[in-house]
Amino acid sequence: FARLAGAHENILAIKVDGATKEDFVWGFRVGFLTFGAKGVTAEQYAALEKKLAGALRSSISNSTNLGQHILLKALQSPTYEEEKRAYRGILEARYRRVKDILATRTTGTPLVALPFNSGYFMTFRCDTISAESLRKVLLGEKVGTIAIGERYLRLAYSAVDLERIDEFMAAVFEAADKLNMS
Repeated sequence: FARLAGAHENILAIKVDGATKEDFVWGFRVGFLTFGAKGVTAEQYAALEKKLAGALRSSISNSTNLGQHILLKALQSPTYEEEKRAYRGILEARYRRVKDILATRTTGTPLVALPFNSGYFMTFRCDTISAESLRKVLLGEKVGTIAIGERYLRLAYSAVDLERIDEFMAAVFEAADKLNMS
């Protein structure tokens, strides 16, 4: 970001950060924008900030004051970084377990895992079955997923305990196999 922001006077670099992945607060919808540009004055930044504030006010009917307040309190906590390290470890363990399961699965209905790199979500491409039909079968098994069109099924395993990841993934594979046979 810093290199881009200082690259040229005609480049305005904008970095968008969200609290969801950085601070483990799903659903808060709290984000941060950082601007940077070579040679920009304080007055220009102030004008940019006013324009952005106006655009946000005209497009967001109710900002999440509660989420902002809770996040601010968390950021001020002396144990904040320690807690984040612990949760990052939990998510990494889930991610690694899902990757291991995918690496060892060699039979059954082909579900193609699209590249993913976090302990939150992954998406399967469904080549031989309908993602929406699979979503409905899984819902009947009390497993919530999101179908994106007919070909893609998104799984959120970020709230699945590590001890239940195998069961969770097995439910997906079994439902796909059942659907493929019908």
